[in-house]
Amino acid sequence: MKFWRALVPNLCISLWLALLTLVILDQYNPMLGFLKGRAFLVLIVLCAFASIACAVLLYRDYRQALRRRRRRRPPVDEQEQL
Repeated sequence: MKFWRALVPNLCISLWLALLTLVILDQYNPMLGFLKGRAFLVLIVLCAFASIACAVLLYRDYRQALRRRRRRRPPVDEQEQL
């Protein structure tokens, strides 16, 4: 699982950089049609799935850390509250 936690965020960053490069190249020379091809759509879909997977992994890690923190807290004594 550690492999996926390390791979997915890096994959998201790499895909978004590739998309940004294609958008900049398309603005520089629109006749090449980088944003019209099938490869661009595949790249967008891959980036979307990688982003969703990254969000799920990060949220799950956050919830697990929250549960661990709650377990470590000592129970509050009733007399200390008063």
